[in-house]
Amino acid sequence: MQDKTLIGSEEWCSFPQLGIPAIKARVDSGAKTSALHAINIKVFEKNGEEWLKFDINPIQNNSKSIIHCEAQLVDQRIVKSSNGTREKRYVIRTDVELGSHKWQVDVTLTNRD
Repeated sequence: MQDKTLIGSEEWCSFPQLGIPAIKARVDSGAKTSALHAINIKVFEKNGEEWLKFDINPIQNNSKSIIHCEAQLVDQRIVKSSNGTREKRYVIRTDVELGSHKWQVDVTLTNRD
């Protein structure tokens, strides 16, 4: 039997490639793709490829704490929320760390303001 890790509905994780040392994640077992609340999302070209610049507020309800991030754009997807609303979102691929575990994941960026 494979060892499994028990996690709660909210957990602290990090995104080292994005420079985010700690951010609280809400676990949504019904979601197909993880999402990050991002603001100031801008597309730019780097070495002939499309990249994204965006800002993350890692501390909930604290707009003064901002981390400026960059990541390569890997896709754009239509995401349907639980209430049926559809939104086209940018997708990045990055590492996420939770405790001693590390995975490469696809993450959509969305402004949830």
